[in-house]
Order: sequence, then C-alpha cells, then structure tokens
Amino acid sequence: MLRGRCTRRGRHDVTAVTLALLVTSVMAPATAAGAPELGPELGSELTVDQATALALAQPAVDRLLHAEVNAAASSAALATAWSPPTLDLGYEQLATGPGSDEQTLVVSQTLDLSGRRSLIRAAGRAQVAAAREGAQARRVALVAEVQRLFHAALRLQLRAATLAGWSARLGDALTLMNKRIAAG
Repeated sequence: MLRGRCTRRGRHDVTAVTLALLVTSVMAPATAAGAPELGPELGSELTVDQATALALAQPAVDRLLHAEVNAAASSAALATAWSPPTLDLGYEQLATGPGSDEQTLVVSQTLDLSGRRSLIRAAGRAQVAAAREGAQARRVALVAEVQRLFHAALRLQLRAATLAGWSARLGDALTLMNKRIAAG
C-alpha cells in the first residue's frame, strides 16, 4: 500500500511505488523485472520535485527533447553549405590529323550572387530556434504531466487511507453492535 504525508509547509511526499507508476507512464527504461530503476538516493518517499527530476533525467526523454533541435540544426547546416566544385574532363578527336586531339579539364563552382544563401541561413536559424522552443514546450508539458500524475496518485493514496480508516471504524462499530446483541 502507498504511504504519503503532508508536511506543515504543504509539501506532499509519496512512496517509491507511486513514482514507479509515474515514471513508467513517461517512458522510463525498464529493468528485467519491468519496474523502473529508482536509485538509492530517493529513499522510500519522494517529493513532486524529485519525481519531476527523475522523469527528466531519463536518457530517452533527453534524446526525444533534443532530437528535433539536432535535426533542424543539421538541416540548416546542410542547406547553407557550399556545393562542392565539379571537375569535368573532356576529350575531342578532330579529323584533321595526328596530334590534333583536344583534351579539356574544367573546374566549376556555383556561386550565389542573389543573396539567397543569406536568406536560407536566416531561415535555418529560425527553424533551429523554433525547434528549441518546441522542445522547451514539450519539456514543460512533460513536467506538468508528471506533476498531475503525482498529485493524482497522492489523492488516490489519501482516499485509500481514508477509506481504510472508515472501514476500520465500521468494523469496530459492527463488533460493538454484535457484542450488544449477544449481551441482550
């Protein structure tokens, strides 16, 4: 059973079992037994800040948050790179006689004189910035989801404790009523 407590400052703590449920919902890597690794530094009870930090510390989460930024940065670098020079070798045989063959070697490079490369570079920087902001938005959404799940688990834990308390009280009342009925 889960155990949680509220301190005087209003900070909620919850056990490692609840965190296991939370982290599993945010794609934590699983051990052979299927439960996420929690680590010895967490102890038996966690705060919402510890649960959030644990969820964000997962390598898969970090990779997902940075994947789009890295893709946008590589696309921007690729779009602004100079095209490689080309080398053309030509051979032409003329009909006028020996030694009249012509070989040509041409090196060419495409140059952008219209300013298009600077526009592509600016668009690439804007795409990288947008990808960074998108990753930050996904991070904030992940934090909000972990906190929502943490507090939902704590609410259910407190509800279960309250129901267990009432069940014990009703059991005591039933025992007392059975004693009074037996006594007459």
